[in-house]
Amino acid sequence: MKRTMFVFLILLIAAGSGLLFAKGGADVPENALVAKEVKAAPKMDGKLDDAWQLAKSLEIPVEVADYAHFAEMYRGNKYDVTLRAMHTDTDLYMFVQWTGDESLSDDRQSWYFNDEAGKWMQKPKKAPDDYTPPGYEDKFAFLWEIESDKFAAEGGSIFCHEEFKHANYPDELMDIWHWKLVRTAPVHQLDDKKLVYIDENGEGPKFDGRKSDAGTSSYSDNKQTLEINGVEMTLPLLWIPGETAYSYIMNEEPKARQIVGMDENMNLVDEDGNILTKENFMLGSDMLIPSIKGIKPATGSRGDVTVYEFYDTASKTWNLEIQRKLANGNDDDVQFDDFEKMYNFSISVFDNAAIAHATPEGITGKAYTLVFQ
Repeated sequence: MKRTMFVFLILLIAAGSGLLFAKGGADVPENALVAKEVKAAPKMDGKLDDAWQLAKSLEIPVEVADYAHFAEMYRGNKYDVTLRAMHTDTDLYMFVQWTGDESLSDDRQSWYFNDEAGKWMQKPKKAPDDYTPPGYEDKFAFLWEIESDKFAAEGGSIFCHEEFKHANYPDELMDIWHWKLVRTAPVHQLDDKKLVYIDENGEGPKFDGRKSDAGTSSYSDNKQTLEINGVEMTLPLLWIPGETAYSYIMNEEPKARQIVGMDENMNLVDEDGNILTKENFMLGSDMLIPSIKGIKPATGSRGDVTVYEFYDTASKTWNLEIQRKLANGNDDDVQFDDFEKMYNFSISVFDNAAIAHATPEGITGKAYTLVFQ
C-alpha cells in the first residue's frame, strides 16, 4: 500500500511540474516529438481538425544552408515547421505544417518551346539556365534512423559527401520519407526510400546512396527520343489536347495522346494529327507539357506511407497528414515496434527545389526524437 502511494505521489509531482515520460518510463528529451496514444484514427484529409488538438506540437525552424551545391537563389531561405504526432495500437499518424513557402509550386521541369534557343526543352532542375529559373515541385522529407552511431548527436550532415549522400559504413542505414507534390501526391503516397553505404571504389561514378525501397515507382519521365530529319531529339512523349496548367499525366489517361513527330516549322505532331503550334507553348503560357507521366500507386515497401496534403493560400501554409503502420516488417523501413525506444529523425523543406533543402540548424541538419506515450 505504501509503495503504491509513493508511486502515485511521484506521478502526481511529475504531472504538476510538466515532466514527461515515454511509455517505458524514460525521461522524454527536450524538444522531443511526443506521439500520444488515441483510440480512433484522425480523418485523413490534410486538414488540422479537432482530433489533432490532443497532440502536442513541436516547432522546428529550418534554413537552406550556404552550400556550394545549392543555387544561390535558395540559400538563406527560412521556413517554420510544426510537427504533431499520435498513434493507435497499429498506426503512427503525423501532421506536418510549414510556413514561408509563398506559393504552391507544381511546374516541375515542364516542356516548352524556347524561341531563343530554337528548340523544345525543359525548365532547368537545379539552377537557373540562360533562359529561365528552375521549375520544380514543392517537397518535404523525413530522415529516420534505422542504424547509425552518430546521427543523433551530429545530425544529417554526416551523410553529405559533396553533392551526394550516402551512409558512412556498411551497417549504417536510414529510412527516407519523401513527399513530392507532382510525383507522389496525386496517389496520396510518400516516396519511401533508404540511405545506404556506397563503397567509392565500387558502385558507379556518382556514389549516391539514396536508393528506392523494394517495390515499384509511382511515376515515370514523360520523354522520348525521336529521329527528326536524321537528327535524334529528346522530346515529350505524351500530352493532353485542350488541357492547360496541368503538371502530370495519370497512368492510362484516356485523353493523353502520343507525340510522334515534328513538322518543318518545329511544331510537334501527335498520333491523331493534332499540331502543337510552338508559339502556344512558350514561357508565360499555360500550355506547357508535363515532365511526368504514368502516375499510379507505388507498390511494396516503396508505397507503404499514406499522405494527404493541403496548401492554405490565405496563410501560405503547407499541411501534410501522414499515416504508416507502426510495424510493417520491411527491412528497409524504420519499425516503430518498441514504445520504450526513442526514434531519431530530421526533416527537410524543398521550396520549388530539386536539391536545395532547408534543414534544422542549416548545414547541421539537427536530429530530433520521436517518443511514444
